[in-house]
Amino acid sequence: TGGRIHRLHQQRGARWALPPSRGPSSTRTEPGAQHQQPIPARQHCGLRTEAFGDPAGEALRVLFPEFWEAAVQEGRPSESCLSSAHRVSRRSEANDLALRLARQYTGHWDVVVLDHAYHGHLSSLIDISPYKFRGLDGQKEWVHVAPLPDTYRGPYREDHPNPAVAYASEVKRVVSSVQEKGRKIAAFFAESLPSVGGQIIPPAGYFPEVAEHVRRAGGVFVADEIQVGFGRVGKHFWAFQLQGEDFVPDIVTMGKSIGNGHPVACVATTQAVARAFEATGVEYFNTFGGSPVSCAVGLAVLDVLEKEQLQAHAACVGSFLMELLGQQKAKHPIIGDIRGVGLFVGVDLIKDKATRTPATEEADYLVSRLKENYILLSTDGPGRNVLKFKPPMCFSLDNAQHVVAKLDAILTDMEEKMRSCETLRLQPEAALLSPPLGECALLLVLGDPELGSLPSAGSFVPQQAKPFVCKHFVLTDDPFPQSSFNT
Repeated sequence: TGGRIHRLHQQRGARWALPPSRGPSSTRTEPGAQHQQPIPARQHCGLRTEAFGDPAGEALRVLFPEFWEAAVQEGRPSESCLSSAHRVSRRSEANDLALRLARQYTGHWDVVVLDHAYHGHLSSLIDISPYKFRGLDGQKEWVHVAPLPDTYRGPYREDHPNPAVAYASEVKRVVSSVQEKGRKIAAFFAESLPSVGGQIIPPAGYFPEVAEHVRRAGGVFVADEIQVGFGRVGKHFWAFQLQGEDFVPDIVTMGKSIGNGHPVACVATTQAVARAFEATGVEYFNTFGGSPVSCAVGLAVLDVLEKEQLQAHAACVGSFLMELLGQQKAKHPIIGDIRGVGLFVGVDLIKDKATRTPATEEADYLVSRLKENYILLSTDGPGRNVLKFKPPMCFSLDNAQHVVAKLDAILTDMEEKMRSCETLRLQPEAALLSPPLGECALLLVLGDPELGSLPSAGSFVPQQAKPFVCKHFVLTDDPFPQSSFNT
């Protein structure tokens, strides 16, 4: 952080902790901590490998029980039921396959995505990820960006009478604009809870409205559940279910959590979409996604989720975490917003309550301080100012208390040592060498033109020295004066 590279040498780990080579245990607050339950040897032999491949296999019954039960009661899966699964080995493969499915089924090409979205690192997915393509080759003509449904910093905020309809109308406007150009929409891609966008919780009812506009234009709705599925939101097994019991996407992609660190992912879709894909006659297969080991791992993860009741656990601990963070918001003005559901929580740091300007430097500093306390957090959002809490599902009430206590202590220390948390400006005695963050600091450093060297911080020039000239202009936003000279 702060322009410095820190490597974490992971040698072993269990549940939420990654014991370092030296020093106390660390608390990892990002997904991926390993579970200690062994995978039964019998599952390595290939038993139940149909779970992530058979169109009517075990996985669909487990992953989408409500939808499957409804289909069984009707006698057979309906055309709109998520009843077909394709196995792959990682997130990017899942979303790339979803894009292929959508285009084959609709016969269209264009895609609508949310601003600052990220869906994977393949070329096809960088093209539909504004978070990436704006720093690379730019936006393709077949990609269309709709506003992020952010009710804290977006155009339609918490005081809007119906932000769901308002943001969905923006998607409708984008779709209409595409059609006016003679182009056709294949799919609308969205994370069920936009993560890279800043831990965003779309207003309830937004997805059903969007799906109506997209489907009317001949496209399909793709829900990216890579980071938020498998009970993380607590209230439901899938985050898209937060949008209403009757809402069902046309395609759902999943990964990460499905293997608890093992490379396995999955794409679930309807029979109609799957048949259109099969009709091409071009076989789809994945060497590692359907291996017996990967299938066994996926089934073991599902067993743990059920036996340890981790979905209910996420709801309980997440609610407690939100309560603790809410107390910090009342105490520390730098915290502008606390949003989340289950174990998907964002803390939005701001410089000013009126403008809600992202406190980017402060967030970076806070993350560095937390790391010194063996707590790993990172930031997201366009302003890189949102602390993201997506801990392992086994994250406990005690863990939540510990992390928030450290957060409180660091914020309190920042407020005591700095003039304000808005700028992280140092106290007056050090202010000479540390300009306010966010401003262009012009440091006039005097050096001997013949020697071509710079004096170190705090050095002085004797009276007998040759005349010095202004030689170096340093632009910096570094809150630590010594590092400015080192740079």
